[in-house]
Amino acid sequence: MNQQRNQFLHIFPNCTGSSLYVVPQLLQGYADNTSIHSAIWKFFMVIKPNCKKNFATADDWVSILNEKRKNYFDLKAKHFVKPSEEDDSVDPLLSSQNSEWNQFFSDQDLRKQICRDTTRTFQEIDFFQDPTVLKNLEDILFLFCRTHPKYEYAQGLHEIAAVIYYVFSQEMKSEDNDAISFVFNINSIIPDAFFTFSALAEALEPLYRPSSSPSEPSYCAILAERIQGELLAKESVELSEHLSQNNIAPQTYLVQWLRLLFIRVFDLESAYSMWDLIISQLPDISVITYTAVTILLNAKNTLLASGPIELLKFLFHFPKLPNPARFVVQAIEKYTRPKKRMESEDVKFAVAERLNDLSRGLSELCSKHNLDEALPYIMDLRRTRDCLLGILPLDDMLPLEQAVALFRPTPVELNVVVEKEEEKVHVQSDTLVLPKAGTSQTTKVSSHSMDLLFEEDSSPKKKKKGIMRLQTGGKIFE
Repeated sequence: MNQQRNQFLHIFPNCTGSSLYVVPQLLQGYADNTSIHSAIWKFFMVIKPNCKKNFATADDWVSILNEKRKNYFDLKAKHFVKPSEEDDSVDPLLSSQNSEWNQFFSDQDLRKQICRDTTRTFQEIDFFQDPTVLKNLEDILFLFCRTHPKYEYAQGLHEIAAVIYYVFSQEMKSEDNDAISFVFNINSIIPDAFFTFSALAEALEPLYRPSSSPSEPSYCAILAERIQGELLAKESVELSEHLSQNNIAPQTYLVQWLRLLFIRVFDLESAYSMWDLIISQLPDISVITYTAVTILLNAKNTLLASGPIELLKFLFHFPKLPNPARFVVQAIEKYTRPKKRMESEDVKFAVAERLNDLSRGLSELCSKHNLDEALPYIMDLRRTRDCLLGILPLDDMLPLEQAVALFRPTPVELNVVVEKEEEKVHVQSDTLVLPKAGTSQTTKVSSHSMDLLFEEDSSPKKKKKGIMRLQTGGKIFE
């Protein structure tokens, strides 16, 4: 659990989550070979969509997951119901007499359809030989269909749900009570798997959408045609034509690639990191489309050297490759999210904006806690921002030690002298009180001004000359 905790904190520092931070970590491969795929999938599918802010805190993880887990059992209580048989006046065989029995028989038909698929799920993995596991998987799929009446159950969804359930069962082992342990709580595998699968199935709905008529191809079949005949041809006409000339219909292999997110193309465990990246880009399914393109392009030489039989064998049973997640990275960086060149002025103002926000936040913190020693650093932050924007000349960026010494608040002893012709001088200050004319008094004055911290321009201001004089060290300052 300690290793898993460290992996989690690397991707979600201090339990905070933001796609602005998490996605770059995934693109750099920091989540590969980890045991936190379940947390990554939950973050993008469950936490992020239900978080009111653009980032999630530890409290958000706990509150959202807690609410979802309670909701799961409410949904089960609502939809896993068999009508009462105590009422002799109602014949269960006459479903028209009672809508509850009608729904019950419909549910049983749906469960039979789902069960035909779940019993064949990943038979090579011992985990799926357990009858309890298969029953839980059936419940997840059934509850999804009952809570999404507009979605028809489609073959293939059982494998998507199975991967999620399997990974969650492998990674969620904790029984402790802190926030990270709550994310990996062993007693919440099924509720978390259900809501993660539901969100993923919603995003993949276009790929599973049936055709409008038997004579019309489905959206996924049309997309497969476009990948091989158009998108691949833009990168390699030679490869696209080679597949067509060998009678490789794109639907024969690409529909499975797209709907199952490549779990049948590569071995299961190596596909987890692919899912991390794909899920981070949803609901934009173009990442799936272009991942298929990058896979074909990376196998170009082998495919071009193969005949029809070898092509089909290769496309349905890819050889084991190291780090297939790199294909998703290539798709994201080249096709779905091309890097935008940031102009130097954009960088300048972005940095200036952050410096300004930092100084304001630190000023409020220092004011609240009386941290006067930090004030010169805040002032230098503001002056650095002004140098960056050109408000101050670069020469005004003093060495840090000198700047700190210059702006450090230092009480000084002042002898206050007032012109005799003035009876009274009104000064609005919390630290300086002047006596009546003809008298003198020593007062402590703080040399820093909090107002300077919030001025848009931290350059020196010209002040109007007044009639008050401050005498210190034998000199008089007007």
